[in-house]
Amino acid sequence: MSTDEVLTESEIEALMDSVGDDEERSGSFDDGQYRRFDFAAKEHALLREFTLLQALCERKAELLETVIERTFALEFEIQAQPVTLLTNRDQLAALDVGCAFTQATLPPLSHGALCVSPCSLLSFVLNAYFGGDLSMWSPNQDAAPRPSELQIASRLAEKVFRCLEATWQDRLSVQAQDIETLGDPDWLAALPSDQQLLRIGFDLQLIDFTSSITVLLPFESLAPYQAKFSPPKSQRDASGTASWEPSLKAGLPAIELEIALILDEHAIALEQLLLLKPGAVLPIGSPDRVVLRADSVDLATGSYGALDAKKAVQLSRLGAMEAVQ
Repeated sequence: MSTDEVLTESEIEALMDSVGDDEERSGSFDDGQYRRFDFAAKEHALLREFTLLQALCERKAELLETVIERTFALEFEIQAQPVTLLTNRDQLAALDVGCAFTQATLPPLSHGALCVSPCSLLSFVLNAYFGGDLSMWSPNQDAAPRPSELQIASRLAEKVFRCLEATWQDRLSVQAQDIETLGDPDWLAALPSDQQLLRIGFDLQLIDFTSSITVLLPFESLAPYQAKFSPPKSQRDASGTASWEPSLKAGLPAIELEIALILDEHAIALEQLLLLKPGAVLPIGSPDRVVLRADSVDLATGSYGALDAKKAVQLSRLGAMEAVQ
């Protein structure tokens, strides 16, 4: 491989951020169509500079556990999902049927934010809050939240926004205002379809019940404050020499690796293996899952198909590659 064929560092960073393990992001390809990767998606590379954002979300999850317990007397276990970027088009396509949408302004951010609460979560909280038997609870099957659920959604979203204020206050002081809860995604529908949204999600679990709650805000409103969510730049060491980290980071993208796409794997007895000869046929089916592997390390998984009349694999989930980013 010549050096001209090696991707630039910015292209690699954009590629790493373009494929996440978030289920909603991979769900955006449910129509079975393959899409060419857009290296012009600068927002995904910029998001990697917000290195403290994920840690703040994990702190928010801990605080949210306490606040919900005090407010609704429910001891949810709450975990922060990976912070991701997606287009408004993909977010609208990924919305579950039956959600409440609570919008708010977040000055000094130039755009507002949206808290999305599934009806199943709202009906569960409503039933438990008023002393219902959780073993007899059944989720709301309606396509829209009921008035009582909208009230729970408004109160729950207010707590989510207040927790965001508390966990961000040392980095960026925001204050949720003009909080309003609706039964339809008008706030999202009013945004351009290619608007990049920052998605901050939380998984909630109580006994056998699981759900999630999501905060969305246009990424362009947060981008000017990138420095507030990044650690200080590495300083020169006491001897006055520069840190080795920039040199290592600059050299890593040019390292060549041999990769393989594993379509199928079989277990075979040693006796059968010794009997294999040229011309022997090992049948494989159409794989549901293809593994991208470097040496013995699984880097990613994807689905097998075609693009432009050529065989192709579309990556849907990253594994070890995320650990080295």
